[in-house]
Amino acid sequence: MMRFVSGSRSAPDWIRTGPRALRDLKRGIDRARFLVDDVTVTLNATGGALLGSMRALLEGSAGASVGESHDALILRMLGLPPADAAEVASRQLPAPAPRADKP
Repeated sequence: MMRFVSGSRSAPDWIRTGPRALRDLKRGIDRARFLVDDVTVTLNATGGALLGSMRALLEGSAGASVGESHDALILRMLGLPPADAAEVASRQLPAPAPRADKP
């Protein structure tokens, strides 16, 4: 989430995350980590929750830990046990890959 929030201040790059989010969601389902009945509804619901958390952060009504809290909550909603969700959400993200359309 924090990667999306930082990008939302200057450019709409975060809008292009749909295919990656869908890929990651399907990967979690295929590995039996996520319990999902409808992929489309789940993708839309998690995206809506992300927008709400981003708005709260940008408006100043959420603290600096909102990204990790948001991510852990989404993972729990997808079926991960609370301890697993907290551990995954606290992991350091790898640096984003450079985009081919940007120098």
